[in-house]
Amino acid sequence: MVDARNLIGQGEPYSDGDLDLMFAALMDLELVQIQRALIDHMNGKDGRWRPNPHYIREAMKARASIAWVSADEAWARIPKPGPRASLTDWRGKTVTDYRTGNWPPCLLNQATTEAMALAAPYLEQEPPDVNAARMAFRACYERIVEQEKLANRAPVYRVSGGGTHEERQMLLQQGVEQGLLPISAAPVAGQLEYNPAGQARIAQEMAKIKALVAPKGKE
Repeated sequence: MVDARNLIGQGEPYSDGDLDLMFAALMDLELVQIQRALIDHMNGKDGRWRPNPHYIREAMKARASIAWVSADEAWARIPKPGPRASLTDWRGKTVTDYRTGNWPPCLLNQATTEAMALAAPYLEQEPPDVNAARMAFRACYERIVEQEKLANRAPVYRVSGGGTHEERQMLLQQGVEQGLLPISAAPVAGQLEYNPAGQARIAQEMAKIKALVAPKGKE
């Protein structure tokens, strides 16, 4: 807070009493949340004013509201198991048999992790029920996101399990480039072993994921 005020250069310096009160007002937050909020505040419309608890919470609220995507977009961003086969369900309709493939690694946050845990069994049952899976995912995701928004919490991403080492390292790099993961999560140079066939397959999968998450009208 002191460093941000000094950088902005506006308002009287904080007294020890000011800092004690601000600490008490923000003690329910984690340090990293306050640091991000301070950066957002300095870069925002009120960045010319020295920060206080109100500005911190407003910045956190703004970050949380824009960071969460809709349930349908979150569902589309998660790659489903492959390779996959087809089978006929009880209605005589051809559906995808997700049980024949392995779940590829992907970027998950606290909402998508719990929502996919609830939805996955519907995809893996016999026969798979994609509609039920999507509905279960949507309901669970929206409930958790509402709770997170009320707490002014933005998504916290991680790389899911499964996949090869190269695939997970590529996802880490992608998450850092998109601002979803901290810079410290970026793969260390040399961790990716070069494998022409594997790299080509990973590049194809990454292109599919990027196409899903790219804003409309942009590549």
